[in-house]
Amino acid sequence: MAFILSPSVNVFERDLSTTVPALPTSITGMVGRFQWGACNAIVGVTNDKELVDLFGEPNDSTYESFFSAWNYLQYANNLLVVRAIDETTAKNAGLEVLDATTTGTAAIADLILNDEAIEEYVPTFGADAKLQFFGKYPGGRGNDIKIATANSTDFATADIVTGTSFSSVFDYVPAAGEVAVVVLVDDEIIESYIVSLTIGAKDFEGNNNYIEEYINRRSKWIVVYDDDTNVDDPDSLEATSLAGGVGAAPSTGEVNIGYSLFDNAEEVDVNIIIDAANTNVTVQQHIIDNIVESRKDCLAYLTVEKDAVVGVATVSAAITNCVTYRDTDLARSTSYGALYGNWKYQYDNYNDKYRWLPVSGDIAGITAQTHYTRDPWFAPAGYNRGIIKNTTKLAINPNRGHRDTLYKEFVNPLVKDSDAGFVVLGQKTLISTPSTFSRLDVRWLFLVIEKAIATASKYFIMEKNTTFTRRQFVSMVNPYLRDIVGREGIEDFYVQCDDVNNNAEVRARNEFIADIFIKPTLTAEFILLYFTNVKGSVSFEEVIKKA
Repeated sequence: MAFILSPSVNVFERDLSTTVPALPTSITGMVGRFQWGACNAIVGVTNDKELVDLFGEPNDSTYESFFSAWNYLQYANNLLVVRAIDETTAKNAGLEVLDATTTGTAAIADLILNDEAIEEYVPTFGADAKLQFFGKYPGGRGNDIKIATANSTDFATADIVTGTSFSSVFDYVPAAGEVAVVVLVDDEIIESYIVSLTIGAKDFEGNNNYIEEYINRRSKWIVVYDDDTNVDDPDSLEATSLAGGVGAAPSTGEVNIGYSLFDNAEEVDVNIIIDAANTNVTVQQHIIDNIVESRKDCLAYLTVEKDAVVGVATVSAAITNCVTYRDTDLARSTSYGALYGNWKYQYDNYNDKYRWLPVSGDIAGITAQTHYTRDPWFAPAGYNRGIIKNTTKLAINPNRGHRDTLYKEFVNPLVKDSDAGFVVLGQKTLISTPSTFSRLDVRWLFLVIEKAIATASKYFIMEKNTTFTRRQFVSMVNPYLRDIVGREGIEDFYVQCDDVNNNAEVRARNEFIADIFIKPTLTAEFILLYFTNVKGSVSFEEVIKKA
């Protein structure tokens, strides 16, 4: 404190109530192929309806990604989605509207966007053109959008579609220099606007009402460009489809670029990464090498490739495929990832057909649900927490011998149980070396406590490395770890932060060291039941094992 220069009473507060915070542990990230939505950007999704609104329904090209997300959302509600796309061939649907002095109503714009970001697009208008409309995002879904316009002269008599007039939709008539715009999706009116054609125009509430500013800021479906050098009104136009939208499949490289949006732990808080973009080993290796092994605060949940298990002649052959996939194809050893050796058969209610789907979305959802209902250090598997929803059958149903082979090779099996349904019967990570980090419950335990204590520890940066500071650190960490003992995560622990591990040499390097020793509570994976037939004349005390 500052020196006091005259007699006085001075009151100071010192906050010694620093605690280790509770941090979220159920945020999942994925990259996928979708019909619609923002590209190469992280978008939060909380439920399946929102998933459809933001990214469109599934089709034969996008169903694996869509249902990986959809399945996760049946267990949990915190999903971060990146839509990957081939930016060199994907296109936004478009439409060019002529001015009202020109014969004809509209021309399809030969100005479809592809690899150029729509925010950077500089329109080139055709002869006598007034407006250009585009789907907000690239993809064939944009071709389902229709645009209807009515200038102030035609408004009273113009129709949006036959039998539905503009005047029946709007409460007031556009003034001179304004235009009514209606957006239809699947022939349903979704958005309607009356906007100005004058740059800088304001509405009655003082808001910017210029067509480009107003619609592009508010619409979920379109963007519009105005040729402000053409002073004529746009022609009035009954609902006309945008055209030319193409949603191209992303390359493996573009999928990996999408996953790279999750690589900075300081910018993006995520706990689980799933392989949802048409499962392939190159993407999985990228997730391990460049995301989870780099961040070391999240886990990758991966599924073997489809051909390893779907349509394989025998279960034994599929088991061999899974082991080969793990050892030869994936060929990674890490405690920050887990591999699952099955696919599920699920009904697609959007298209009235059945689909083969990877299980990583379900496992991530089960994990998030386990974190919420129990704690992160409980295994996301077994008959109490590992039941897979929305499943008709599995690609393979391994018997005990098959499961032993998979588990020995760090591949987690899924089985159909006649009583419980479809069950995850494994919680191994991909680490090859003997370690308790070979189990997900232990890996999650350390992820949680490491992240939480590290977050709290940043408030000790730039503090003096004194006995008082070190005791303050220990008094912060001990109650947190004692709480985890009470919640079955830890059997015992010890925190050393004193002048032994913070000796003069350590302090001279401006370092502060805390050694935290943890004995994790381990999970019962192998239940051994011994039944002993004892003669009636024998006392139990004679045969019971003593400590």
